[in-house]
Amino acid sequence: MVTALVRTSFSLMVREVGDLSCVLFDACGRSLAQGSFSQPAFTGTAPQTIRHMLAKYPAKTLSPGDVLITNDPWMGTGHTFDVTLMRPAFRRGKHVGFTMSVSHLPDTGGLGFGTVATQVFEEGLYIPITKLVSKDVVNEQFMEMITSNVRLPEEVYGDIMGHVTCNRVGERYLVELMDEYAIDSLEPLSQAITSQTERVMRERIAQIPDGVYHKRIETEGYAQSLILAVTVSVAGDNVSIDFSGTGPVVPRGINVPLCYARAFSLFSIKALTIPKTPNNEGASNPITVSAPAGCLYNPQRPAAVGTSSGTLSRRSFLAR
Repeated sequence: MVTALVRTSFSLMVREVGDLSCVLFDACGRSLAQGSFSQPAFTGTAPQTIRHMLAKYPAKTLSPGDVLITNDPWMGTGHTFDVTLMRPAFRRGKHVGFTMSVSHLPDTGGLGFGTVATQVFEEGLYIPITKLVSKDVVNEQFMEMITSNVRLPEEVYGDIMGHVTCNRVGERYLVELMDEYAIDSLEPLSQAITSQTERVMRERIAQIPDGVYHKRIETEGYAQSLILAVTVSVAGDNVSIDFSGTGPVVPRGINVPLCYARAFSLFSIKALTIPKTPNNEGASNPITVSAPAGCLYNPQRPAAVGTSSGTLSRRSFLAR
C-alpha cells in the first residue's frame, strides 16, 4: 500500500517527504498492522478516524469498491492538510476488513500552511466524512469541488487518487493472502496479534515504578507565554496521561486536537517500552489520554489548528 501510494502520488509531501501512513483493520475496525514506513501521528489517529467513519457509514451499509474520505481535524489527524481515506475489503462477497491511508496534501486553500489563522474556517477546505467512491465509481463532482478550492488542483487530485489506488491495492493483496492461507476470517488472527502486543506492553509498563509523574514547562507564545503541563500516572500495568494544567486555546493555528495529542502520547509510551514491537490496537489498550476541553491539547471547534504539529514538537518533554 505504501509503495502504491508513493508511486502514484503527485506531490513531494508524499513522494519525497513521506508524510503518510497506511493501516490495515479487521472487520471490527481494530488496527491490525501498519505499513513498514508510516508516520506515528497518522498511525495513532487512524483507529479513532475509522470509528467516526463507521458511526456515519456502518459497515453493513458499505459495498465493494466504496471509499470514504475526510480531513476533519477533530476526527482525523489534527489539521485540514491531512486527508484520510478508507476502503472496506471484501472477499467472495463477505466483508473481511478495512484498509486506510493518510497523507499530507500539498494544499487545502484558505490562508495556507501557517499559524496566522484565528479560526479553522481560515485554514482551508473542510471535508466531512463523505463517500468519495461508490462501487469503484469516483464522485467527480465532489472532486471538482475540492480542486476548485485549492491552489494546486492537479497535485491535490493526483494525491487523492493515489489514495484511492493504494487502498484498492491493499484490499487485493489482503484477499490474496487470505486465499493463499485459506483464511475465512481475520478475527482469530487479529485477536492473537493484538492480545500478544497488549500483553508485552503491559509487562513493560509493569516494570515502571508505580507513581504519579508531573512535568510543566513555560515556552514562548504570542500575547503571552504558553503553559504545557502533563501528569503521567502509572498503576500496575496501566498508564494514564492527563494534560490538565495546560494553558487555554489561543487565537492562532497552534492548538492541538485531542486525537493528535493522543497519537503522540501513545507513541511516546511505545517508544519508551516496546519500540521494536509492530504497531496495532493492542499497544494502546493499556493507555488512556485526557485533556480538559478548551486547553491547547483539546481545543473545540472552531479553534485554529493549522500547525498543531509545531506545538507537539515542543512537548517532547513527555518522553523525558
